[in-house]
Amino acid sequence: MVVLSDYVCKSACVLAGLLASVAATFHPQLSGLFWLVFYGHLLESLVAAAVCLRLGLSARATAKWVGSVMVCGLWSLRILVDKWRNM
Repeated sequence: MVVLSDYVCKSACVLAGLLASVAATFHPQLSGLFWLVFYGHLLESLVAAAVCLRLGLSARATAKWVGSVMVCGLWSLRILVDKWRNM
């Protein structure tokens, strides 16, 4: 488990550096839009994690849903919320 957490920490640091360099190459207004969209997807992912916990999904399924919502945004979140509403 320690190896996994080290890997996740290093990956997060690399990803943060990549995001910062991408945002720095944009025009200042586009950089702000980039971060707004990024934080929007992050918030959607937190909502997806909460919905998955309410649905009682496994940790693996929750991680898959959070990843899907982080990449696809509202399209994935809408599917998950519809499943929750139809319970």
